[in-house]
Amino acid sequence: MTEEQFERKQKKAFYAGPTRPSMLRRSDYHDYKSRRIYLITITTHERRPVLGRLEGGIDQPTIVPSPIGQAVISQWMGIPRFYSQVMIIATCLMPDHFHGILFIKEQLSVHMGQVVRGFKQGCTKDYRRLTGDDTATLWSAGYNDRILREEGQLNRWIDYLHDNPYRLAMKRTHPDLFRVTTAMSLLGTTFSSMGNMFLLRKPERLQVQCSRRLTPEQIEERKVFFLARAAEGAVLVSPSISPGERIIMRAAFEAGHSLILLMKKGFHQLQKPPGHYFDACAEGRMLWLSPFAYSNRPVPLHRDCCLMLNEYARRICEEL
Repeated sequence: MTEEQFERKQKKAFYAGPTRPSMLRRSDYHDYKSRRIYLITITTHERRPVLGRLEGGIDQPTIVPSPIGQAVISQWMGIPRFYSQVMIIATCLMPDHFHGILFIKEQLSVHMGQVVRGFKQGCTKDYRRLTGDDTATLWSAGYNDRILREEGQLNRWIDYLHDNPYRLAMKRTHPDLFRVTTAMSLLGTTFSSMGNMFLLRKPERLQVQCSRRLTPEQIEERKVFFLARAAEGAVLVSPSISPGERIIMRAAFEAGHSLILLMKKGFHQLQKPPGHYFDACAEGRMLWLSPFAYSNRPVPLHRDCCLMLNEYARRICEEL
């Protein structure tokens, strides 16, 4: 997979909304018994930070496991004792959730869900023993799984898990840059937002809108124009729908300029920017806005939606 394809998948994931571990994310066409690598994510009940604590700040952030956090790691690493077909590849413990990557080396006799269920049950027994409460609940219902089948995907997710403490430290250091707002009044309507709201106060905001009929040469001319203005401090505003808009906004992003993106769906409270967008958000040069409500289902991009988003982009540039 090329870097451009990877970035496109990251952006597609962002448009599709957050991954919520409490929702079963099963693949209808997969039996979950065959040889495959899986990323498993489980959240604690009510997202309570009982698994550990963040220490070290932005420079050297680390998660120090609590007693139950240590038990969770031990239970995860012990899975191969019960299922010899399973190899543990990676573990990431966070205060309120757990990530683990496992490799089913050969055909399982049971659904992978049974493996995860046994792991969760073992952790719950440890939690009740440590708390002295026989009814204590450690985990939220269900779990999230992601099948890692594409070239380079495993390494990218291992890097992502390794950087999780850094992202948490950044969010705690700059909470306003990552806070999701679901009822912001703007231009006479209600928006949801995430990112640096102060970009709306920048003195120069330019709408990036390109017809699909533009030639590559015309798109290149517009890209040069917008990048020059962005380098002078202008904020580029666009839903980034047409090929020309995506080319210009991607180039501006890679050049480190400030962007306001109009989205076709709103944001979940626990949503966070994926990949390189996270770092841009931490730098205060990204703002996402949506006049639509959050949905955990794919949202088609109809013509009326495109027209509406472009109109809001225009008004953000001309009326605020």
